Amino acid sequence: KENGSKVEIKDIGVISDELTDKAYPGQFYKWSGDVWALDDTEKSEAIAAANKAEKSRLFNDAASMIKMYEEAETDNDVLPEELKLLKAWRTYQRKINRITDLTQEIINWPTRPE
Repeated sequence: KENGSKVEIKDIGVISDELTDKAYPGQFYKWSGDVWALDDTEKSEAIAAANKAEKSRLFNDAASMIKMYEEAETDNDVLPEELKLLKAWRTYQRKINRITDLTQEIINWPTRPE
């Protein structure tokens, strides 16, 4: 019951109260009384942590692209299409930064510029 691990019983006799015949439904479930119950807090925290990591990854990817185009611009070695991409990457990064509710299971992340 503690963690949902399967246990194979090979001996005849009394089954421990620490075991159940109810299948473990999956991640974020805890044994509660006589049923598996969803731990909403743990699930929400895990979702928020995963979304925070994804936001950081996307933001940093954008920062790398912006830096590359800004360096070309600083060196006066930027093509017109690269200036358009620089603007698109900056817009993309701002859209990522404006996503603040990271508790949702599904976040519609902005589309990467191409």
